[in-house]
Amino acid sequence: MDSEKSQSHRSQRKDIPSSDVFSYFHRISQELEAEFPDDEQKELFLNNIFDELETHFVAIVTHKRHSYTVQKLVNLLNSDQLERIFRRVLKDFEILAEDPAASHVLETVLFKATHFFDADNGDVIRKLVYLMGMKMVESPGIITSQTGSYTARALIAVVSGLSQPDEGAVSSTPANSRTGQRDVKCKDHEFYEEFAPLLRVFSNQLLPTSDATFGLIHDSATSALAQTLMAVVAKADQDEFRKMCSAIINNGLFDKMDADGLPAPMTSKSGSYYCSKLFQLFDSHSMGVFIEQVIVPHFDELLAHPIANHALKDVIGSVREYNQFKKVCELLKGKLLFAISQNRGGLVHSLASAAVGFPKREAKLLQSLNEELDNPEINLIFAIASGSPSALKTAEKAKALNRLPYWSSQLLQKMFNFKDTTQICASLSSIPADNVVTELACSKTGSYVLESVFTSTNVDQSFKLSFLRSLLNYLSIMITDKVGSRVFDSAWPVMTIPLKKEVMEALKNSVAAIMRSQTGKFVARNIMLQDYIHSRDTWNSWVIAENQKRSMKYGKNTKKISKDSRSENLKVVQKGLKFSSPKQKLVKDGGASKLPFSEIKKKKLASKTEDEPTEHKIKKKVVQATELKVKKKKSIDTAEVEPTEPKIKKKKSIDTTEVELTEPKIKKKKAINIAEVEPTEPKIKKKKVASKEKSMSVGIEKKKLGTQSPASKKKKKQRMVNDITNSSF
Repeated sequence: MDSEKSQSHRSQRKDIPSSDVFSYFHRISQELEAEFPDDEQKELFLNNIFDELETHFVAIVTHKRHSYTVQKLVNLLNSDQLERIFRRVLKDFEILAEDPAASHVLETVLFKATHFFDADNGDVIRKLVYLMGMKMVESPGIITSQTGSYTARALIAVVSGLSQPDEGAVSSTPANSRTGQRDVKCKDHEFYEEFAPLLRVFSNQLLPTSDATFGLIHDSATSALAQTLMAVVAKADQDEFRKMCSAIINNGLFDKMDADGLPAPMTSKSGSYYCSKLFQLFDSHSMGVFIEQVIVPHFDELLAHPIANHALKDVIGSVREYNQFKKVCELLKGKLLFAISQNRGGLVHSLASAAVGFPKREAKLLQSLNEELDNPEINLIFAIASGSPSALKTAEKAKALNRLPYWSSQLLQKMFNFKDTTQICASLSSIPADNVVTELACSKTGSYVLESVFTSTNVDQSFKLSFLRSLLNYLSIMITDKVGSRVFDSAWPVMTIPLKKEVMEALKNSVAAIMRSQTGKFVARNIMLQDYIHSRDTWNSWVIAENQKRSMKYGKNTKKISKDSRSENLKVVQKGLKFSSPKQKLVKDGGASKLPFSEIKKKKLASKTEDEPTEHKIKKKVVQATELKVKKKKSIDTAEVEPTEPKIKKKKSIDTTEVELTEPKIKKKKAINIAEVEPTEPKIKKKKVASKEKSMSVGIEKKKLGTQSPASKKKKKQRMVNDITNSSF
């Protein structure tokens, strides 16, 4: 229908451009993506394009290919240029709004307008948006057409000030537009009162608050537009939306029945979508009234209906109070497992979703499930997997786990997130380990159930560890399976170091089979299986560091796990594990990592003397400036006089004068070094008080040492130091 209208519009146009014009717009499509040297050249370039565009505006905008060029152009416009294109659009709005290509341009223009609502000419831009909305209201054919409804939804989003009134209701990029062709998006802004009359007019025309608008929800275009409008009103004005909901219920919308005697809005495809959105937006009072007046009288029929059961699922998942939840549980009493077996498990899953986080609701749902079992000793997981309240045979149990229905898997995942997971965990632990691995862990739907066990913050850590220990003999099967390896990846972070060692010992015996599997190779690399076999110290260092990183990265539950890992790690260390890096040795000696480092710092500070940093600086500067021969002597003298501080000071002064008298070639460099030290260390000057006679005698003795043997040189050196010490004190 839309294509026929667009063809008729094209046939009415007389401004058919030449091939040169089309070639021009094809060429500038690439130039629009380039960067401009400055704003002045950019504005001049865009004005030239727009002058050409205005001459053949309708023909170019409705062209399938060149409409994308216009979208790029709109994205680069300033406020004055946007005002200009807005006025041009309003001249042929009816033609453009229903054209499949031009409607995308209109959406881009509307979204771009939100970026200039606060500009100097923002009041003019807002006025133009309002005029476009009134033109749309005056042309009902635009709203009811499939293409025009997209433009209307964009307009409602722009007017409301909400870029995304509801998930999926409005997208900044239409579903049928090319990816990446338009970067401009609707910008959030405050609601302007001048748009309130426009929203009110749309609400009166689209929302089924009267019999005149009842049929709109059964049309796919207007139903989607009504959903968007409802979400906008609900977020913009709660009081207004509450009145609207009351009007929708009180005017008898759900009293209109179809041929089967069921509420007509819930049994048509478009109507059910509208109802689902309405239920999600209902407040507590409206939901209570709806359940009593509509759901309770027709519950069984709605449950069996192929379309209405989806709307019923949204009702169950949107309950606001415990009394409403209790009422739904009473309606589903004795039918929970039946709904699962009849491919209606989504209802039970919605009930569980509404219960998560509310202990009273969770207990009520578990009670309802247990009441349906023939025997209290029947495993709840097998009952949910099979949808049967009776006990299953061994072969049937394995089959039920291997073919776990999608909604049963979703329900079990929710149940492992309940506050009280005692019963469901007991049911899981009673399943044989081989069935858990081969049937549950290696199945597409069952693997997600086990992942929820390991990632849940409500499942006790001790249960996770004991459950994993029961699977040790079958882990090689799990990690060589494409699906099962994902379960192992989720279980690895919750393991303590001793348990990881047990796992590695179990996998070590199957290393050949693991390395033959492509999936097994990846898992073996991730857990460093080869290092565990060939280099145990490297693996120990790695696993401790990994646990420390995880304790910093994840939340509360994982932090608890990491504490257990560290405490058990200390026990393992005491048994004789070796660590290669200094940091792990600190953990071995002292436990927590912060304490050893602080102790080391204290020891370093205690071992240093007050003059040691000064002497170190002087020594460093002297060594850098003097030749190799002087550096050698300096290091020998410092090393021998190191035991006492006063000796270092006096020996320092003696060595300085000695070099000045006996080594004339080095005299200048030595003086330079002392001069460099003087500004930063003035205290050293005062301490150089040795006499010239002692310096000369020591210098002569030291000069003689160069021609003697190392042994005699050492003896005379020691004798010289003793003489200096005795004469000094």
